[in-house]
Amino acid sequence: MTDDTEGPQISAAAMERWQGLAEETPLRLTLTRGDLDNLMLALRNMAIGQSELVAALSAHTNQDLNGCVDAMMRAGALNRAAYDRVTALIAAVMASAEPEAAP
Repeated sequence: MTDDTEGPQISAAAMERWQGLAEETPLRLTLTRGDLDNLMLALRNMAIGQSELVAALSAHTNQDLNGCVDAMMRAGALNRAAYDRVTALIAAVMASAEPEAAP
């Protein structure tokens, strides 16, 4: 299990700001290329992590305990990396979202 203080965090100010927006409010977002990189790399990490879980299951089925453990460890690391990238993207969205101006 990972410690909750590892990786990117969503600031209290961003959370408070986000919670102040009504759910039906149209939003204008300003995202950087880095923010989109976080999304793309998170999706990539999740896909590779799923492949590692398939490898772990295959190794387990073939009674390869070491291979199973190795694949599970890689899957866990990829999952944590994906989670951190998703958290960073969410933090950027919460910090930059502005209510869309009425026409």
